[in-house]
Amino acid sequence: MRKIIPILFLVIISAAYAAPKSEEVVRSFLTYQYGGEVLDIDKLCIPCPDLWMLRGVDQPQKRDAIKQLEVKVGSTGVFMNTVEQDICIVELKDGHVDPQFNLAMVQQIHKQMILGFVYNSLLQDKDEISRLVTNTANVSFGGAPKAGNGDMDVYANILALIPVLRVSEPQSDVQTKFVTYRMPIGSEIFIVRIVKRDGKWKIDTDKKIIVPLKYFWQ
Repeated sequence: MRKIIPILFLVIISAAYAAPKSEEVVRSFLTYQYGGEVLDIDKLCIPCPDLWMLRGVDQPQKRDAIKQLEVKVGSTGVFMNTVEQDICIVELKDGHVDPQFNLAMVQQIHKQMILGFVYNSLLQDKDEISRLVTNTANVSFGGAPKAGNGDMDVYANILALIPVLRVSEPQSDVQTKFVTYRMPIGSEIFIVRIVKRDGKWKIDTDKKIIVPLKYFWQ
């Protein structure tokens, strides 16, 4: 009888600290992405310094929608569904979230923002630029003329071919909470820093920034 009691105690303790079910892991991860508080998010995911990038703006309506989702996935597998208009992907490996797909989506957003910023800089469209940057007043175009609307199809095709590379280190970004990218524009390298303001990604123009557009007029 004395041996049985310690064994029962260990079983009870193990049950109390059992890993959460796959469904719970998926819902918690999606909740985190829509601004919810998830205290154990680091424990739910495979270790990754970029995890902070996945915390989204507070969206209680979408968090309510998550509760209604039918989640069927094993401890290793992929859950993919929509939350309202959003495509949500959660990959599990041995019961933990591998956030690489999600981070790739964030970096894709960053790169699209940067290319959109250059595109609207060619047009010198301050209204569109204001949606992408932290301070429109600090954006200048190096004396380049304003592009005509009829030329923008050509410029858009050129921009689509220009690579945008992340150059900042994840271990540093987790401290500073911004991500740095670089892209070639003609003979110049354009450096762009992405930050989060009020839960939304923006191009950091708190300091003056000159968009090097000379290449497009050569």
